[in-house]
Amino acid sequence: MTRYALVVGVARYDNFRNLDKAATDAAAIAHILQVHGRYQVKPSPRRLVKPENRWELDLDKKLTAKDLSQDLEEFLLDKAEGHEALIYFAGHGFELTRLGRTKKGYLATSDCKKDEVGNAISFDDLNALIQKSRLSSLVMILDCCNAGSFLERTLLDSALTAFNGKQDYYLITACRSFERAREGEEHGVFTASVLKGLQAENADSEGAVTGDRLFDFIQRDLRQSGQEPIRTGTGRSIALVNYQPQAKTVTAIVDEGGEIICPYQGLQAFTVKQQEFFFGRKQVVELINQKLNKKPFVPVIGASGSGKSSVVRAGLMPWLSESGWHILEPIKPGFEPLAALRGTFEPFFKRSRSEIQTLHHLIARDSAGLSSVIERLPNDGKYLLVVDQFEEVFTVCANKTEQQRFIELITQIAETQNSQLAVVTTMRADFLEPCLHHPSLHQLIQSQAVYMNPLTGINLRDAIMEPAKRQGYTIEEALLLQILEDVGKELGFLPLLEFVLTKLWEKRDTDDHLLTLEQYEKLGGLTGALNLHAERIYLYQDYKAESPSDKRGEQEQEWIKRIFLRLVRTGEGEKDTRQRQLKASLLTIGGDAPATQEALRELIDGEGGLVRERLLFSGQETYDLEPWVDLAHEALIDGWRRFAEWRKENRELRRLTDRLEDANREWLHNKQDSQFLLMGGFLGQVREQWQKLEPDLNSSVRKFYDFSNQYEHGQIAEKERQEQITLTMYRYMPQELIEEVLKSGNAKLGGERKEVSVLTSSILDYTTLTEILAAEEVVKVLNEYFELMVDAIAAHRGTPYRYTDGGGIMAVFGSLILGDGSPLDDHEWMSGQTAVEMLHRLIDFNAKRRAEHKKTIKIGIGINSGTVISGNIGSSKRMEFTVTGSEVSLGSTLGEANEQYGTDILISESTYRPCADRFWTRELDFIRVKGKNNPVAIYELVGLRSERISDQKLQVIEHYEKARKHYLNRKFALAIAGFATVLEIDRRDKAAALHMERCQHWLTNPPIGEWDGSLEFGRR
Repeated sequence: MTRYALVVGVARYDNFRNLDKAATDAAAIAHILQVHGRYQVKPSPRRLVKPENRWELDLDKKLTAKDLSQDLEEFLLDKAEGHEALIYFAGHGFELTRLGRTKKGYLATSDCKKDEVGNAISFDDLNALIQKSRLSSLVMILDCCNAGSFLERTLLDSALTAFNGKQDYYLITACRSFERAREGEEHGVFTASVLKGLQAENADSEGAVTGDRLFDFIQRDLRQSGQEPIRTGTGRSIALVNYQPQAKTVTAIVDEGGEIICPYQGLQAFTVKQQEFFFGRKQVVELINQKLNKKPFVPVIGASGSGKSSVVRAGLMPWLSESGWHILEPIKPGFEPLAALRGTFEPFFKRSRSEIQTLHHLIARDSAGLSSVIERLPNDGKYLLVVDQFEEVFTVCANKTEQQRFIELITQIAETQNSQLAVVTTMRADFLEPCLHHPSLHQLIQSQAVYMNPLTGINLRDAIMEPAKRQGYTIEEALLLQILEDVGKELGFLPLLEFVLTKLWEKRDTDDHLLTLEQYEKLGGLTGALNLHAERIYLYQDYKAESPSDKRGEQEQEWIKRIFLRLVRTGEGEKDTRQRQLKASLLTIGGDAPATQEALRELIDGEGGLVRERLLFSGQETYDLEPWVDLAHEALIDGWRRFAEWRKENRELRRLTDRLEDANREWLHNKQDSQFLLMGGFLGQVREQWQKLEPDLNSSVRKFYDFSNQYEHGQIAEKERQEQITLTMYRYMPQELIEEVLKSGNAKLGGERKEVSVLTSSILDYTTLTEILAAEEVVKVLNEYFELMVDAIAAHRGTPYRYTDGGGIMAVFGSLILGDGSPLDDHEWMSGQTAVEMLHRLIDFNAKRRAEHKKTIKIGIGINSGTVISGNIGSSKRMEFTVTGSEVSLGSTLGEANEQYGTDILISESTYRPCADRFWTRELDFIRVKGKNNPVAIYELVGLRSERISDQKLQVIEHYEKARKHYLNRKFALAIAGFATVLEIDRRDKAAALHMERCQHWLTNPPIGEWDGSLEFGRR
């Protein structure tokens, strides 16, 4: 197919500075495209070289808008129709702000004027012209100021429409929309880099410089230039120039002992370390890279055995690394995907308790997703996170909440503007159905997925032949033909192919440097080699011998069977998936005797064990120091016929085992909370099958079952006593407290004096809420709100004891009514945590209402600690649990005071003192209240020290406290300046504004005698 190029270099201008280098740049580009790109080049502006009857760039000729428009139209709509096309432009470019403050980009012609669009070629018009064209492919390279405007505004707003999904295209601009293209000594900075990138030194092994390869070179080359090139593209890889591949002297890669390394990977994926041996997937790697340019999230999806992990680990990761990306350690979701994610980012957090707690909070709960975590990444380039075997989110992680959170976190990356982090996942295609239940993931799969097609044709040949060639060996032609015939009969053949090639390498002819058909047939061919290898290991101790004869004992064979069955998760029907297990867990399948466990350890990863022979794989995650064991590949599930037969046995029993182990993990994850023990029908089912289940369970699961049994028996024994207490309690206690009281087993009638913390919260704009909403809607909002807040109180061992008009909740922390027999000594800390969590929950609650265009609410929370009377107080006919005393009144006062100070949480000094090193606070004021002789110091609770707060808040606290000291020392002018600084940082700070008013008053009416600066609550 003929290739056409339009090369434009505008050097002469009427109203802009002349650009001599633009013409020489274009001439150099035209030359290299003609000689090495096989393009028919049309220069513009041009002159005819009569003796040679050819056109060349005219370095001194002007190029008018009329001439350039005509050249573009003829080129795109006529000359290059149906062919591969390339457009290069060097000259001036500019942006103008049009009606509606929209910026538009333009190419400057010789006769256009500055700050006017007449005679300039707009990017919008160029885009429209491209839409009309019918090209096979298009490459566009723009070297002008503001060139990025074409990609960042015109193209991405409407463009990818320009190609209607029919063509392959690749577009590169010299700089961003707001940047200038700079000139160098001989060429423009950008074009000089393009010319270097198009040289033979940058060609791939086949002699080609593709669009992606060129851009990767330019991006590295211009990293410190002051301008940032950008690109976009889609479709197949486009080679811009081609050179004769250079013959390379083959030097085999050897290991530390000098032995030639096997270039095939058996059942294991290729990794960065084996990139030299990875062939046949170049186009897929380029496609993933192109998708990443559109959005920083790409799911790679394919059938089991299609090579997904190898493409990402040995193809994409090295390529991006060469382009300056930072590659994070790949993760697999496993049982706890959030823990896997934390492990990825732990190196970017200080190794302190508070920092690790911050990371846990950000991963588990932060509404901003991973944004706050990404902020910790050093700002020196892009980062790639690979989530391999993504289907483990569905097959291994049983916690639905954790599944949802993990998926939310990684998919939010796609919508982050200029995200420093990109995510690539690999997943088996047969797990697409669970993805449909997660809209964000489903949408990204629709638009961003790269599907792994089977290796065929030249790519398949390369995958077979090139690794051996790299090590100085060849594949016998008859062997190649037989393999190609065999793979056509097998779905998901890659792991089988890699395995048989690995075994062939072991049997290679070292004299002739050849892999032969004879050995292939002895190994059992494509489908027989893996089965034969696994069967020999299962049956014989001396399986490496040519004719093994030393049979394994029945005990060892039974262990192998149980190990392999533990490493699959039994699905519905015949659909099973691999499932990693902790090595320590597998070592217990023969019991707890040290000698037995040592024998199992030797069998698993000893010198001749299952790991060394590549049937199993052992590893260790960065976030979990316990080593685990996995099947080397899912191909073993069906490829080893004996294993396939084992899997048909007792499938219901093994499914029950999986459910039991999931439940045990959930119980441990929730700190052995009794509500996560086995109960009801599930417990009965496990109890019925226990004798069959127990031999394959580790001590942790057996302990879990025992606790569940004991708990149920205890529940039954307590039932009658609880019923009696319930009958009594319903006479005098609000119904909502009863369930909590019963859990304690410590119900007590009567009142007592007790040191507690009292929390009072109220909806500050409740009246407005009732005025604008119907009664039914008010009730609905309150029910949703109360449910969230009561859960927050209960989570920190608090007792809600009263609901007041206006959406108020009163709760007590430290009352023995909910105790477990031991006093709650840290009730101040518990109440403060509760208040902060209530605000977190309110933020999520309001975000949901805002998304539904509903009115949000604001609350005020007050906390005071002291001695109260708590218990069951009332007449003999009607008793009610309550808390009373002056300390309760102060808590209520603080809750109301939030509105006056513009705060969310106010606490008294008695609550603040025990937790001063655990709270972010500022001493807000002194107030006088009824029932207290002395002024009470009150504090704004800004947050928990275990959680990060903004720099703005820290500055407010610092300047406010300095201003308060001046105020209390009667230095009112200095205090005003300090509070003014606070308001400059946060103009909504009502406490600072209130103090400025007071300072103004005291400046004109100085206080006389003793003065403590306190406020009588209710007055300004």
